[in-house]
Amino acid sequence: MKSIRRRRALTSDGGAMASDGRPDGMGMSDLLSLGVGIAAPLVAGLALGWLVDSLADSFPIFVFIGLGLGIVGACAYTVVMFRKYLSTSDPQSKSPE
Repeated sequence: MKSIRRRRALTSDGGAMASDGRPDGMGMSDLLSLGVGIAAPLVAGLALGWLVDSLADSFPIFVFIGLGLGIVGACAYTVVMFRKYLSTSDPQSKSPE
């Protein structure tokens, strides 16, 4: 079987575009913002937990609470961004009524 390849052009941020002009994948700026958006809540949760622990003199408790909240925030951000990306990249997902 022969595989059919679509002709692709690169966008300004390094992502590929399909022949019809739609983005055909996440570009470098999208991936970078996704990575920063995942890392930021983790670092912020750890930092706030460490700060509260140092003020309350109860070292590991609030660090773990902050880390847990950071993980929840990073997961929520990832779900929101993937839903946004998938809804804009799949034109067949919206069926006309």
